[in-house]
Amino acid sequence: LLHQWDGRSRWDFFGDSVSGAGDVNVDGFDDLLVGASYADPRGIWDAGSVFVYSFNHFLQANTATISAAAGGALSLDLDFPKAAGFDEYKVLISATGTGPTNYGVDIPLTQDSLVVDTFRGNYTVPTTDFHGILDSNGDAVGSLTVPAGIPSTFVGKVYYLAAVASQPGQLPRYSSVAVAVTITP
Repeated sequence: LLHQWDGRSRWDFFGDSVSGAGDVNVDGFDDLLVGASYADPRGIWDAGSVFVYSFNHFLQANTATISAAAGGALSLDLDFPKAAGFDEYKVLISATGTGPTNYGVDIPLTQDSLVVDTFRGNYTVPTTDFHGILDSNGDAVGSLTVPAGIPSTFVGKVYYLAAVASQPGQLPRYSSVAVAVTITP
């Protein structure tokens, strides 16, 4: 199994139709349409919905592990579509898993207090460029530094990161995939 998307509620019939969509968001990757013929968008009973899924990750990490004893740095490359150029971006972090959570678009993180804090720009560890403005090509870089000697209670924990992009003051219009980072001994 490469990835699983689940319907939002019983009797939506999510996935009853699936089709290639071409490059809907003009990011250089073909997209996928998934129908849910009996979904209830905005409370409209059985109105139906079509979901567009992109296969561009938009987010790459330099590592999947960080040592609790030695500490380390996590570097992120954000590569949103050119149409997101000059959008505001934020890197969100979840301590409890993958979602989706909806903040305008489906974000692949479980909504927990850490996601809410990072959505507000509050990070508990030193970060550089985990929020800011994308360049004209929709790109940015960010890093997070984990100090050496963090408590052993963090060993084995997995943190999930995703990046979102939005026009200033608006809900996100793009979301990356989730990247998992595990704290090792």
